[in-house]
Amino acid sequence: MLRSLPRKLQPGDTIRVVTPARSLALIDGATRDIADRRLQEMGLRVTFGGHVEESDAFASSSIHARIEDLHEAFADPQVAAILTVIGGYNSNQLLRDIDWELIRAHPKILCGFSDITALGNAIWAKTGMMTYSGPHYSTFGQKLHAEYTVDYFARCLMSDAPFVVQPSAQWSDDAWYRDQDNRVLVPNSGYLVINEGVADGVIVGGNLCTLNLLVHLRNTVRGHMRHFRTPSRSLEPCLTPITALAASHCSTRASNAAWTPVIAKVNYCKERSSCRT
Repeated sequence: MLRSLPRKLQPGDTIRVVTPARSLALIDGATRDIADRRLQEMGLRVTFGGHVEESDAFASSSIHARIEDLHEAFADPQVAAILTVIGGYNSNQLLRDIDWELIRAHPKILCGFSDITALGNAIWAKTGMMTYSGPHYSTFGQKLHAEYTVDYFARCLMSDAPFVVQPSAQWSDDAWYRDQDNRVLVPNSGYLVINEGVADGVIVGGNLCTLNLLVHLRNTVRGHMRHFRTPSRSLEPCLTPITALAASHCSTRASNAAWTPVIAKVNYCKERSSCRT
């Protein structure tokens, strides 16, 4: 399968905000204003899908509405990138109705994380288009301590130059959206290197539990390095889904029985496809 790399963003480009999982209705007006202003300060024009405000009993919208917004975003020649509003638990509902040929014919940046893992990895597996595990639209609505996220978003999606991924000085796991002025930050001691080495390859992954929903898409993880994200602060709850994902992958080809997940420290990238870990 041919692989495609969407072009990077430039000042003046239009981005489209869509809701593959939960609704924009969850995001209050003040947070939206901050997100809009921050993206506009980066030179980007923010537009929204026609159904993003719809909200049902699950704080989401119909599969038809979410598919329509996604397809329109890819088909619109004025849209250079697509940001998801927020995560959730139901992006995988869209997979059987997505027009993969439409996406293949109109490659563009898709960025989101958490439940968006299902959408991003499925697009990679079905079309060969690279997607980004990165901030949601709502992430840009953080009033404080968003500098690291904004900086690396710009480095990754608005420049072709290689860059070093440095650990942030602090991190947070607080409910920032409930109280924007009182944040709890945790000092970051840096990367935890479990097994130092050098590797070249394509990195796939995302939210571990969501990725485990994609075991039927065999080509999602085969032959690639994997990065995993989990809401848990302990590795122990990760073992069952990792084992399940590995077992599903290995059952398709006995020669790949030595399936090993990779948790890597990225020091630098000389090229898009060559990273030192």
